[in-house]
Amino acid sequence: MWDKQIDSLEVSYATLMTALEDGFEEGLERGREEGLEEGLIYSARNLLLAGVNIDIISNSLNLPLERVLQLQSELNANS
Repeated sequence: MWDKQIDSLEVSYATLMTALEDGFEEGLERGREEGLEEGLIYSARNLLLAGVNIDIISNSLNLPLERVLQLQSELNANS
């Protein structure tokens, strides 16, 4: 009887640890992606402020043209 309960607890523990590890890895990956995106947005803003053409920014940073245009509009609104 105790052996079955111990086995059940071990399986539960292993399942929980796997879920925690998966969640941790997913969180790290999401953080990396968000950090990369923030860096690209920061660079795009600086390039816009420097007067670089929006097509060049979009192609160089691999950002959608619509996103670069949105950033340009935000900068113009804040000027």
